[in-house]
Amino acid sequence: MISMLFPRSPLCTAAIVFYTCVCIPLGRLKKNGGDADAHDDDGYNLVGVMFGDKEKEEEICCPICLVEFEAEDAVTHLPRCAHLFHINCIEPWLLRGHLTCPLCRSFVLAPTPPTQNVNNAHSSSTLYLSIFFFFCIFLHLLGYL
Repeated sequence: MISMLFPRSPLCTAAIVFYTCVCIPLGRLKKNGGDADAHDDDGYNLVGVMFGDKEKEEEICCPICLVEFEAEDAVTHLPRCAHLFHINCIEPWLLRGHLTCPLCRSFVLAPTPPTQNVNNAHSSSTLYLSIFFFFCIFLHLLGYL
């Protein structure tokens, strides 16, 4: 809004930098439950198991490579749809940027619950101080401080 009213104003630049460097990170911090390092993790997790670990395995073969599952094969269930794949088959699929199950096209990964960090208060206060310090330097460079 400010940028529309004062397109060449240093105040406009300061407002944009403030929003980018303070409001967005603080929003992420609140969203992550106070864990400043949670944005480094993608928030998703595939759990691998050995085929045969479960008493009843319904799928007979991997839908990607069409090879039958054997005892001790490394497999994983997708969290949302529970389809079973060899880990070596589904990982390249996911790493190529596919966000859907190759079979049912449902969104592949379910978010993992945020982990509790003992240093939540310390990391969030460090984030606040870093952002404040950066913003003060920026205002000083613009001549406001």
